[in-house]
Amino acid sequence: SSRRRHTRDISVTGVQTCALPICTQTMTSRVGVDVKPADDGVLFDVTLIGITRSKTKGVVPRATIYTDGNHEFLARKEVYFDGHQFTLKPATIKVNANNTITDADTEYDGRFGARRARRTAMSIASGRRSESEPIAAQRVEAKVLPEFDKSVDEKFEEVNRRASNGIGSRLRESLIYPDAHSFHSTDTFAVLNSKLRQNGELSGGLPNAVENGEGIVLHLHETVMNNVADRLNFAGRTMTDREVRHELEEHLVTLLGRKVRLGDAELKDPADKKKPTILVFSMDDPIRFHIEDGFLKMVLRTGFKQDEGKEDIPTKEITIPFRFRVDGDSLVIERGTVRVAPIGRQRRHIAHASVIRKKIHSSLNGFTRSRQFLLEQEGKEPLPISISKIKALAGWLMIWGE
Repeated sequence: SSRRRHTRDISVTGVQTCALPICTQTMTSRVGVDVKPADDGVLFDVTLIGITRSKTKGVVPRATIYTDGNHEFLARKEVYFDGHQFTLKPATIKVNANNTITDADTEYDGRFGARRARRTAMSIASGRRSESEPIAAQRVEAKVLPEFDKSVDEKFEEVNRRASNGIGSRLRESLIYPDAHSFHSTDTFAVLNSKLRQNGELSGGLPNAVENGEGIVLHLHETVMNNVADRLNFAGRTMTDREVRHELEEHLVTLLGRKVRLGDAELKDPADKKKPTILVFSMDDPIRFHIEDGFLKMVLRTGFKQDEGKEDIPTKEITIPFRFRVDGDSLVIERGTVRVAPIGRQRRHIAHASVIRKKIHSSLNGFTRSRQFLLEQEGKEPLPISISKIKALAGWLMIWGE
């Protein structure tokens, strides 16, 4: 997956009333991520860009000076990810303070010479900007930097804790923890590459970098799906569609750490819901995935047990293609033409293929889901993520999120 430079506005605008000098102050800021080059990990700055605006009424002997402050700041905190945990450096800040004298009241107001006294007071105050602006910058730094530094530290401490006790442990328990991974970053995006491969298993190479985009991009190779399918241990087993569904649900519960309920089994006969479909999976490659020509193709190598008195259907190679597209707020999954091929020489293949296609067509006509899903966060509101595009090409399923 990759993440390009990203910023987003957050509600941190505040108003502060100051005691001395008398003033009102507002601050608006924006949090972002600025990715930096690194060869052996992911390096980036968490940034806080903001502006503090103030209206100050400074009372001095014989005059009151009115000042508008417009102080821009940029705070940075460097974060490094080595593939296991995040380490952070102390935050830094740069402040560009700018004070503008807008008006003045003097003891001569309403009397002869008031205008000249006002101009003189404003000129003297303007001449002292070189003294007042560093003081204003120090005040902004004292207010922003400690809070920003502490807040980012706390967030990544929580991320490190959740990583060690959360998804990493669940991946290991599910036997799909990556066997190898590498991380690097450039000045525009971060790349996390991982491989799930044991002895005798295949894995893909690197995706085409041209396919990177804004936001989060997941490049998923078909070999990952195939290696995960092998860990389901369906090879050589005779199972009902309900048993298949139950084992898939248990696998997802272990992986996601929460209850998951799947719909009706894909090969279930809707005409008789009390009667399960019995599958006899092949010993070799019972479930495989291929990605090509815009389709994710699921290939099942399985036979079917029939009712007593009927001949069982021998092992077939059943290819079910799916096409994905985003339509408005919906993710549309369309089923293509189902292909049923015999394995070896078989009698009555055409009749068997017709029965299988009928089962699949009646239960898998395609469906529509919201393109937005919620990423669960421990102790927090779920984080909404929207799928903006899906592309299937040359062994890769590419998913763009925002």
